[in-house]
Amino acid sequence: MAGKKKTQAEKENMVPVLGMQESTKTAAKSAKNTEPDYAKLLMEDFVHPRGGVNERIDMDIKRHRMGWGRIVLSDKDGKPVSGAKIRFKQKTHEFMFGCNLFKLQDFETKKENAAYEKYFKKVFNNATVAFYWDTLEPTPGEFRYAKGCRYISRRPPTDVAVDWCLENGIRPKGHWMFCDNFVPSWLPKSPKEMMVFLEKRIAQLAERYGDKVTILIKFIKMAFMKTTT
Repeated sequence: MAGKKKTQAEKENMVPVLGMQESTKTAAKSAKNTEPDYAKLLMEDFVHPRGGVNERIDMDIKRHRMGWGRIVLSDKDGKPVSGAKIRFKQKTHEFMFGCNLFKLQDFETKKENAAYEKYFKKVFNNATVAFYWDTLEPTPGEFRYAKGCRYISRRPPTDVAVDWCLENGIRPKGHWMFCDNFVPSWLPKSPKEMMVFLEKRIAQLAERYGDKVTILIKFIKMAFMKTTT
């Protein structure tokens, strides 16, 4: 329905997926002015991969994730041990595999929250933390950094999320510094005035999380650079 306010989850799904086939984009639109089904677009490349994709994946695995090595087993005196049997178990890796952390401490029961945390840290080593401006500063000067701030669904306080990541060996990724799907309603429309607030926001995030969040997605759609009439 035109003019209907979008939910957080709907806005998250509006971010364009890069690298999709043009024919797939067109097919996903059922009518003029209809928003593309980005979930369908994303899955299309997995169901019907373009030529050479699987071959490139196999080649990259061998190139970047496999290699030769030599292991020498020694006893306490430094003498080589022969005929020994060894077993390896990979406990971690450099490959970042993650998911958004939007449901951290957001379920109705302690049991559900505990299960979420248990399986998240069991599966992932990277987490997307919600830095979206419209919910991190819903009103001017109201920063939802610390525990105990105003509750917003799927938006845990950034301090809580970042600290949980670091305590559990998970690398936090801030998402986004600026995205025009998540702009506060109180932000000035003038690009010049908007830049004043944006520069202040960047400085605050850098000061608070500069030594904790090593990956911070900066911008998408440079809306603040558009001229106004």
